[in-house]
Amino acid sequence: TTLSALRSSIKERRLIAIFQPHRYSRIKDLLDDFTKCFTDADELVITDIYSASEKPIKNINEKLLVDLIKKQDVDVKHIKDKNLEKYLLKNLNPFDVVVTLGAGDISSKIRKISKNFQKKFSKKLKLGVIYGGQSNEHDISIKSTKNYILGFDRSLYDLKYFKILKDGCWIQEDGILDAKSDTDIRAIKVSKKDGIVSKKILKELTSLDVCFPVLHGPMGEDGMISAFLQTLNIAYVGSDYFTSPVAMDKAFSKTILKANGIDTLDFLEINQIEYRENKNEILAKIEKNFKLPIILKPNHLGSSLGIEVVEDKKDLKDAIEKVFKHDSSFIIEEKINAREVHTAVIGNDYIEIGEIAEMLTSGEFFDFENKYKKKVVKAKIPIDLDNDRVEEIKKLSKKVYLALKLNGFARIDFFIDKNEKIYFSEINPVPGFSSNNSTFAKMLELVGLDRKKMIDQFVILALHRKRKNKIFEK
Repeated sequence: TTLSALRSSIKERRLIAIFQPHRYSRIKDLLDDFTKCFTDADELVITDIYSASEKPIKNINEKLLVDLIKKQDVDVKHIKDKNLEKYLLKNLNPFDVVVTLGAGDISSKIRKISKNFQKKFSKKLKLGVIYGGQSNEHDISIKSTKNYILGFDRSLYDLKYFKILKDGCWIQEDGILDAKSDTDIRAIKVSKKDGIVSKKILKELTSLDVCFPVLHGPMGEDGMISAFLQTLNIAYVGSDYFTSPVAMDKAFSKTILKANGIDTLDFLEINQIEYRENKNEILAKIEKNFKLPIILKPNHLGSSLGIEVVEDKKDLKDAIEKVFKHDSSFIIEEKINAREVHTAVIGNDYIEIGEIAEMLTSGEFFDFENKYKKKVVKAKIPIDLDNDRVEEIKKLSKKVYLALKLNGFARIDFFIDKNEKIYFSEINPVPGFSSNNSTFAKMLELVGLDRKKMIDQFVILALHRKRKNKIFEK
């Protein structure tokens, strides 16, 4: 049908169909068909019936159509012709797609409305950017936010900025592009007596159309803020509150993916309580099952924070204690000679995958120091692989995305060993954007999503998920 074809083209954007019923006799004869053909529309507007000089038929009217179509879980309403322009000006949002259907004069009516519509339509989406956070990645979040902000189209968005300080207090500020530190900001700071999130901040948050959390690590990227925003019924960018924690838990995500037939390196999860109670047994288990060198990775952190590489058995105990300063659990894997590749995945119902990047480290280990301070890590995009292997990695990325029920967007990382075998490595639900030349953004740019389009698509996906959740809640 026209609507299903259009849906495939516009994907997750809101689709508003304006249907002008044509002739009473035609409605009567095709009533059953009319009630079932609008399910691809997010919203259906029924105009006045175009009679074509035909006399009305008893009980065949706009209300009958609305009542029957509602039974198909379609958001439908009757808007009189004279009120159509006013309705569209009030209810349309940026990124909405409007299609007209009907054999009467609906096309000429819409052309007349559209002549001056652009001049009259000035609505912007109220968008709140949330950044900072309580994790060790607080400063990385601020860097990422500054780069994301450069991509916002100010003609589409009315931006507000919310910073979460390291002590958990929320503030509003307007000087993030100029700020050099937490103290160098033009901010309205809430006093402690107002609580972590003041009434004023809550009021501002609940007035928004969508939130854009740019938070890395625990208490942000792990679904905490997403759950908070979900409770406030605010659309938010990124993965939702129940898939983010799974993605951020390295051991849990690997266990799920192995059950779905996706290869991962052999790993062992160790938590702090278990280690304190059974230290000797665990050390013996590590020695038995893993060849040196090994890598110890905090289970819930990103940005390569807290990672320890152990090349000598005598250093293992100290390395374990260092990792426990960052997280209450970690995973152990053997350090293999492999290529590290990243994929950018975006979408809710329609999944798109960017070009693949290979991370080049000049022999240096890919840790926090080398990634963010020394900046010895570079990305080669697109990767130097034959087309069949590229497609294999893209299919694998989609399989990971679906297996973990991810949505919004994510970066998915893999290893390719010397035998060309591909292993899943980890997921980053909020990829870093700490440099103006973000690898994640570049991967999407090469498939047609420049920074502005990428951000717009993030917002479209956030609004789509909120609409979808509303349907499930009925």
